Amino acid sequence: MLKKEDLKVGLLIWWSAERYMRGWSCPAIVTEASDKSFKVRSLDDFKETDDLRMEDDPEGLPYKDESSRKEMRICTMDEVKEYFKKSMRVMEDKVTENQRALTDAQSNLTEYQERVKDFLL
Repeated sequence: MLKKEDLKVGLLIWWSAERYMRGWSCPAIVTEASDKSFKVRSLDDFKETDDLRMEDDPEGLPYKDESSRKEMRICTMDEVKEYFKKSMRVMEDKVTENQRALTDAQSNLTEYQERVKDFLL
């Protein structure tokens, strides 16, 4: 868990969460920090969060809501670099896969055009 006193603008953190049907685990950077709230920018989609509560909701509420700090830890620049390298490899693999699919589709189209051309004259 990230300690309140560690939350400073520019701090690299790792944010892992499992919520509802979706989970994530990625680096982020603290962009704002005050006594009551903070914001982070995900280094996954580079979007900034709305204000995140510094404290948990007080006890006694029907549904206790915990601060996102419980899902965060300080991380290193090396972890961030490894995350970016892995993400780029995944994207490069996807591009290669899509290029193969496009080549196959173009080949299928050429073959189809050749077979139907006499019907279209």
